[in-house]
Amino acid sequence: TLPTSRGPSPIVLCDAGGSREQRRLWVELVDGVRVSAICFVLDASDASDEARGLFVQLARAPWSQGSSIFLILTKLDLLPPQDAQAMCATREEAYREACSRSFDCHRLTTASASCASEVLRAVVDAVSASDSPP
Repeated sequence: TLPTSRGPSPIVLCDAGGSREQRRLWVELVDGVRVSAICFVLDASDASDEARGLFVQLARAPWSQGSSIFLILTKLDLLPPQDAQAMCATREEAYREACSRSFDCHRLTTASASCASEVLRAVVDAVSASDSPP
């Protein structure tokens, strides 16, 4: 549960990774459920059309409307610093061009607990805000 302004709110986390067949199964998890936040975690070096297509599909899904979306680019510390910055800027720009919705983009290294905490705080804030009365 997550403490919110209206008391504890149950949350469900699901990992949408895996093959296309597996991704079809997790869509059932969101049927009839309000989705408050989507965290799309992506290896910063992944330039595949498949990954970008999945992100756009999630962003445009009827059940995701009204939810906050977070693009989280990871494994930056595995790349030379100048390459990591340029690659992240390129990925973020490509995803923004492909997606008709606004989203937050965060960049994480494999060893950065403070960056991970910042992302988690942003997600909790988004979930709490979506639970507030209009």
